[in-house]
Amino acid sequence: MLGLGTADSAADTLGVGGLSGALDIDLSGVGGPGAADSLAVTREVAPRVLGPMLGGVFGRYRILDELGQGGMGKVFLAEDVELRRQVALKVVLTPLPGADDRERFFREARALARIRHPNVIPIYDVGEESGLPYYAMEYVAGETLSAHLAGGLDLREGVRILARVARAIDHVHSSGIVHRDLKPGNVMLDPAGEPRILDFGLARVDGEAGAALSRSGIRIGTPAYMSPEQAAGRRREVDARSDVWALGTILFELAARRRAYSGE
Repeated sequence: MLGLGTADSAADTLGVGGLSGALDIDLSGVGGPGAADSLAVTREVAPRVLGPMLGGVFGRYRILDELGQGGMGKVFLAEDVELRRQVALKVVLTPLPGADDRERFFREARALARIRHPNVIPIYDVGEESGLPYYAMEYVAGETLSAHLAGGLDLREGVRILARVARAIDHVHSSGIVHRDLKPGNVMLDPAGEPRILDFGLARVDGEAGAALSRSGIRIGTPAYMSPEQAAGRRREVDARSDVWALGTILFELAARRRAYSGE
């Protein structure tokens, strides 16, 4: 469950579990004995490790700028000092509640890292530094599809973009992964105008019933783009068809210049 979040996507998303989703989840009532102590330790460690971040070093990464933040983590523009390339580095500032969640974090990261498609932002690295989970991915300079929509995107161009997004999501589905939070804010357009899907913070990998933090009855995702079963919190019914529903709502927004649903 991972990806690079944007300011507009973070504001709309309800709640998440798993990898990048750990940036916006509510841990109240989650975790077994020791979870509160773990949280307290991380709250002590995180400011010490990340406080002087800009210009500093986090593992093999030199922090260049802060790109955004969620309730439980931050996204930085960083340089991989070993490979000498810029990356988007997402650091989770809240501990994973238990050993199972930690294992799920890395298992899902490995699954998502196997995705290779020109319209999906790739993951380069995942790990822990000073007890803080992180992952690094390609940094793409550009604007989100939501920003282009606000600027009056031409319908024909919008359809071209969405067709490429649909083909990329079909490839993701063939890899056994469901995104679960497709929306204009999670599609970045690079300088050449090519769409890149980002923020797999709510993604589900086949074989996982869902992250421990994404419990039945809890809505996860962005309300305006949710399928009915996702909006109802019936997470076990959410599959690739929910992503197709989201694509339909984006197409409606492209054509009608307004959202199909208010999201309330």
